[in-house]
Amino acid sequence: MEEKSVFNRVVGIVHQQIGDDREITREMKFKYDLGFDSLDVIEMTIEIEEDFDIDIPRDADEKILTVGALVDYITNSPPIEKV
Repeated sequence: MEEKSVFNRVVGIVHQQIGDDREITREMKFKYDLGFDSLDVIEMTIEIEEDFDIDIPRDADEKILTVGALVDYITNSPPIEKV
């Protein structure tokens, strides 16, 4: 997946979550810059998993702290294998 395309899709999901259309950068932290709480992170994770057809480990919020880290994770994640 192309990084710019992933970034744009992630930004769209973040905008839905925060309810406004402010500029989002790769360096922004979900909790500190965007005001996400634990429930926001869970809801966004579910949306990302569905939109990108990937699986994000539940402890990922401890490692994926910024928009850029999430984009990198998605870009490097293989799609879920359907059985």
